[in-house]
Amino acid sequence: MLLIKRTHGIKSSVISLWDLPEEVLEQILAEIEQQRDLVNFACASRFCSQLVIPRHTEYRVVRLGTTTSSHVWAHLARRPDLARNIREVHMEHVLDNFTASYPREPMSLIEDVDREERTNTVQSQEMTTVLGRMSRLKSFSWDQQLQFSTPLEPHNPPFALVVLDVLQQTGSVDHLCLDIRDTFVDDEPVENCALWKMSHLRSLVVLGHWNDWPITPRYNENTLENWLNGLTSLELLRLPAGLLEKHHASLFFPNLKCIKFATSSWDIEINDTVLTFLGRHPSVEELIWDSHMMAPTYIHLPPNFLPNLRRFDGQYSLFLCLISQTESNSLSPRKFESLALGWYPDDKYIDKLCSSSGIDHQTLRFLSLGIHQTIRDVHKLAAAFPMIEELSLPGLKKEVFSFDEFVSGLEQLKHLKVLYRDMIWCGLGITKGGSDLELRDLELQLLVDKRINVLAKRCPALTQISHPKVYGWLIVICRDKGEVSTRIQNVPSTSRFEFQHYGFR
Repeated sequence: MLLIKRTHGIKSSVISLWDLPEEVLEQILAEIEQQRDLVNFACASRFCSQLVIPRHTEYRVVRLGTTTSSHVWAHLARRPDLARNIREVHMEHVLDNFTASYPREPMSLIEDVDREERTNTVQSQEMTTVLGRMSRLKSFSWDQQLQFSTPLEPHNPPFALVVLDVLQQTGSVDHLCLDIRDTFVDDEPVENCALWKMSHLRSLVVLGHWNDWPITPRYNENTLENWLNGLTSLELLRLPAGLLEKHHASLFFPNLKCIKFATSSWDIEINDTVLTFLGRHPSVEELIWDSHMMAPTYIHLPPNFLPNLRRFDGQYSLFLCLISQTESNSLSPRKFESLALGWYPDDKYIDKLCSSSGIDHQTLRFLSLGIHQTIRDVHKLAAAFPMIEELSLPGLKKEVFSFDEFVSGLEQLKHLKVLYRDMIWCGLGITKGGSDLELRDLELQLLVDKRINVLAKRCPALTQISHPKVYGWLIVICRDKGEVSTRIQNVPSTSRFEFQHYGFR
């Protein structure tokens, strides 16, 4: 129990935490940022639990992934004491091909009055009012491609401008995601947009295509460039296709660590413009390049290109150029921690990866490949990268192999914690590839349980594997006194401001 000594003249008394006014306790809890610290505080006593749950556990991160979220804004408008606890608001797709994002709405304190019908005007006013009260809001993402019926109407540009204005006035948002297609309209004075006043951002995610921005005349280019270059604290940046072609010569972010080039029908080619921009940012540690275009077989990279790169998600051909540049210049091996490599028509795909002297084979923790492998390839990967913790393969090529051959490859990975995608089920022999067994549901479940039990015992660090039928779900392996059991859980939701291992989902 926390005791506080209080002195009155020559007398002193001791009070406990429970004696403090509720307002003071709320202020103390508001200073606890990490979810795990909140949970630990809640576990201290029943009183602590009542303070934290659900007032803080349900009101730190709000993820609205449905078209029926108007009751949340009505609830928060009625309860400003809860709205000010919120740190993150994400309004995104419920689930897409790359990131598992599920609704995370407060539920325990919602009342019937919050679910009453409201006009669009009232709902919009409630949303802007609530956002204005979120004095500790750090992250805001709004995918305006979503066609919410109420209260947002994201296709209505004036309301998007109102939201930006409210966020700018709070002054607390460090991470912003917006859609350029509906952020501006022709009859709005561009120079007065609240976006240009948000100069302290640490993360900026710009959705849509540069061609869709309705205000790209020459008179506005300086306004855009000046704003972007003023983001000196920016660490994460996602750009729409086409922006670099217009502004690459002037853009520089001294603290940039993560950059993503967005996929679109106007995919960014790997050309001198892009390479010049990247070469100007040696601080970059994470590069995501999910272009559909096939990169040239060989790209000339300048010496010591992106020397601090640790996480790469993109084309295999670009990756080959990175490690070839390292090898040819006799540089120290790149200390990659995460690699997610796409499909590439090369029979020596695995051999080149495993034998490369341009990679530090002891630092790689996360590996995802976009091409089916053989069981021999699994053994090669395990031998070449023994420190892998998460492994993702789309499946194994159709061949005859035993379950023991599959497990013997994986058990070389002493630190393996997670197996993603179809590779695990091919290896267990219960889906396409491998033994391709056809079993009735009960027999299949018994086989799954038996083989997962064997796999868990021979790979003692393994804790999670992909669910064979439901995308976005994991089978969690639990161990207790030598006994193995399993349970099902969702893949943890991610935000657009985190480095997302797309290949691992």
